[in-house]
Amino acid sequence: AKELEDQIPPEATPDKKKSKKKEKPHKEKPTTEHSTNGTAKTNVAPPDGPSRRDLSKSIARLEKQVATLEKEIGQLEEQIKARDVELADPATYQDYSRWNTLHHEREQWGHDLDRLTHKWGDLSAQLEKQQSQIS
Repeated sequence: AKELEDQIPPEATPDKKKSKKKEKPHKEKPTTEHSTNGTAKTNVAPPDGPSRRDLSKSIARLEKQVATLEKEIGQLEEQIKARDVELADPATYQDYSRWNTLHHEREQWGHDLDRLTHKWGDLSAQLEKQQSQIS
């Protein structure tokens, strides 16, 4: 039995010499920051809302998404404009199957543009809301 006790690390066995007094957990005091008018204010995160850091990260993500959508919308508008010119050409009507294919593709791009524009509007509204929360 003594041999087994020698193999057990000392931190794994209870120390008989320690008092039975329980250690109290340390309470962290809120930090204080002095404002410009000389009064101290306590830094406490708002209980219901996201932190400023989380808002900043979310705003950056939304800004990136909005910029990407604006780029995609611009490219799609250019494609549609070029296709409209192509469809307006009387020579295109000579080959009905080609015109029909181009026309259906143009309609699909129009639907895609509507979808992207709607998504852009939603994300822009979210972005404005979050920007107003941070300021």
